[in-house]
Amino acid sequence: MNKAYTKERMEKPYMINPELKVWWREDNNAVLTEASYIIADGYKGAGTIKTWGQGNRYPGQTKIVETYGKYAKYHTLKYKWELKQEVEWLLQNDTAYAEIIDFAKQMCDEMEYDWRNFKGYKGPVKRTPGKKYAVCEGYADEVMSKILELDCVESVQKWSSSGHAWNVLKLTDGRTLYLDLTWFDNEFINEKTGEIYQTDDYDWADITFNEDLFRHSGMGYGSRIFDHDIGKLVKEKRKDEEELIVSEVRPKRVMPVKPIKQAEETITSLRLLSIKQAEGQITSKKNGQDLQSRKSREKTKYFNFMNYFDSLLLLFGSYVFIVLALIIVTRVLWLWVVVEMARQRGRTQVGWFFVAFFLPLSFFAGMCLSFLGDTKKRRFERLLEEQRFLRKHLDDDDGSRIVKRLQEKEKEEGHPWDFRR
Repeated sequence: MNKAYTKERMEKPYMINPELKVWWREDNNAVLTEASYIIADGYKGAGTIKTWGQGNRYPGQTKIVETYGKYAKYHTLKYKWELKQEVEWLLQNDTAYAEIIDFAKQMCDEMEYDWRNFKGYKGPVKRTPGKKYAVCEGYADEVMSKILELDCVESVQKWSSSGHAWNVLKLTDGRTLYLDLTWFDNEFINEKTGEIYQTDDYDWADITFNEDLFRHSGMGYGSRIFDHDIGKLVKEKRKDEEELIVSEVRPKRVMPVKPIKQAEETITSLRLLSIKQAEGQITSKKNGQDLQSRKSREKTKYFNFMNYFDSLLLLFGSYVFIVLALIIVTRVLWLWVVVEMARQRGRTQVGWFFVAFFLPLSFFAGMCLSFLGDTKKRRFERLLEEQRFLRKHLDDDDGSRIVKRLQEKEKEEGHPWDFRR
């Protein structure tokens, strides 16, 4: 999944004991990775340990529990990894399972999903000299026609839902194996470019002995409905027996024959019993659906409440952030004003900055500076600046009496603000 951890990169000459660590977050919803090695002798930094990729994450479903409910564990990265370990053990120790997996892989190599002619899930298998093209129903029909050649399989069933088809196998040792060749196939398509490609592994949840895993491991076409969980049996084939069509079997019409009285009473009682049983099954099913519907409503209500609560938290957090930002900006502006006032009045800027910083309200420092006014030295500097201004803009030709008087006074008494006196 990550090109940073290729075999070529993990086996460089300067690496000793390269190691790749992978672990799961507590909610099993993301994977963390880290690679490390020891620098070999003869290279810079020999003997030290180097690591990279620490904290790299491969996220899973962000709302995995909300989407899959109590079946969320079947969709976590950790469960898929554990399933792969179980599959490897079965391939080495279960001959029947290994034989069926080899059969499925061979079928996947011979067949290709008919991406161009996808309409629903129904359609016959299109055969060409080099390849077979099919959709879901075609995959299931191919399994029906060939799987009984395996010695470990006693019978095969075809199941379908509103938009999918798959198979269920009865093995000679009495076990039941659930097989979805369409989703097991490792062939995919890039919807943007139309490129067809294959992954390096298969979806092992689609050939399994675990009925619960099989029924709730895949979502049907983005509808959040488990197709395997709502399927119906279409037909079944057994070794050395004729094909049994389940969904198309209809009871033949029997000509009425007048039975004897005792037989008639027996038949009537059996019919009444069957009707009661059917009514009981319908009632149970209806109650189950009502319970499931109620649970769904309660779950939806809960998530609606959580969404509302999250919105309130977001709104409150935004309000707090804006208030804090305004306080910080106001504080900085007041500190700048106090420092500028201290500079203009000839007072220590750093000292007044700390005074304003540690006061609860910075404008108190500004008020103090306003009351204190300029220092004596600053007042002298202002007077000197005024004199320079007058000398620059008023000359003798202007006829100003004030300038002339000041000049005469300076000649007689010297400059009145001379610091050397």
